[in-house]
Amino acid sequence: MSRKKNFDSMGEARRILGADFFEAVSELMPLVGPRIDMVRGDQEVLIVVELPGLVSQDDVILSLDGYNLTIEGDLKRPYVIDEDKLIVNERSGGMFKRKVKIPSECTINRVEADYFNGLLFIKIPVMLRQASQVQERIQIKFHG
Repeated sequence: MSRKKNFDSMGEARRILGADFFEAVSELMPLVGPRIDMVRGDQEVLIVVELPGLVSQDDVILSLDGYNLTIEGDLKRPYVIDEDKLIVNERSGGMFKRKVKIPSECTINRVEADYFNGLLFIKIPVMLRQASQVQERIQIKFHG
């Protein structure tokens, strides 16, 4: 049985369609690229990214542009395969790029990231308001 491939690789698809195409598709269909969970805690926002099979930290890049977090990299197969002999291909792999909008109350200059058991944990502190900074009523200076 022969399987016809539209593209030999995602790299070829990216070259032909352009990086902007994949960014637009990622915004319209969020499950294109690694899946994420984002959780708002009392002191931080936690983003958990599924990235099974990363071998080194060089395989993934995190970058911030304002409150937009970009996660990009390359998920390589930990085993060698002949693509022509692949019968079922459900595991995602190859180049990926995912953009995530971070809540505006986050402190974006203190982001931490850890990779463990196929999951990338990104922790972003939330700006805490001290009781003295919270003002319920604003005094109006009236000049009559």
